[in-house]
Amino acid sequence: MESTRDLRRHIKSVSSTQQITRAMKLVATAKLQKADARFKGYLSYYKGMEELLNLVIQDGRYLDLDLFKQGQGKPCYLVISSDLGLAGGYNANLLRHVVDTAKPDACFIIIGQKGRDFLRFRRKEILAQYVQIGDFPDYEQAKDMGRLVIEFFKEGIIGSLTVVYMHSRTLLSQEIKVRPLLPISPTIDGSDPDGVLYEPSAEFILERVIPDYVQSQIYGALLDARVAEFASRMTAMDAATDNAQELIDELELSLNRARQQMITTELIEIVSGAEAL
Repeated sequence: MESTRDLRRHIKSVSSTQQITRAMKLVATAKLQKADARFKGYLSYYKGMEELLNLVIQDGRYLDLDLFKQGQGKPCYLVISSDLGLAGGYNANLLRHVVDTAKPDACFIIIGQKGRDFLRFRRKEILAQYVQIGDFPDYEQAKDMGRLVIEFFKEGIIGSLTVVYMHSRTLLSQEIKVRPLLPISPTIDGSDPDGVLYEPSAEFILERVIPDYVQSQIYGALLDARVAEFASRMTAMDAATDNAQELIDELELSLNRARQQMITTELIEIVSGAEAL
């Protein structure tokens, strides 16, 4: 059994750790609220861009454009991980799924230091990497990524692009989202577009809309993944705080037992000494 001094040191150490995990939980909660507000505020634009793209190509005349046709290059995965750990199984579950389901000749565009290190260790082909992009990605970062993947696709470096990231269904539950992005697969509902007027032209609009569409899909995935990351970290830190409290209770119980044993031993020694006298 540990001595009372060792037990007190152990309790103090666990208490310090508990204060850190409690603070990290509060920070993750605040960031979660901000990230969720940003994502919900972006959803209207996110959906509106998709509706506009579908509207312009309802007659099917523009489906022979390069970005609507399967490319000749390798399949590519845009994987959104985190830069920091201490988020439960957030990164491990995502990256294991990516490695297990990706095609043997696949290449990767990775976001986040954890994913970069994971794929680099397994000697996967990484075309581009983005680390330390911050807790709240901005649209300019998504634009850079969108321009890069479109360039890769047009040059035949990649033949398809799939975005893989974690989505938070609830605060306690995350799921892996797999979204094909390139080639673009719009929804053709058979409606008649003849009554729609385009100014200056449908071709001009498509030239502007398609890059914005790709960038908006990437940006939406970044925001959604950040919500899942903060939710996972908040849950993990909450569990760590509870586990620390359970350990403190057990250590305090052991400390009380050790103190009682010391007192009992001292009383026995006093009584034995009195009887000897």
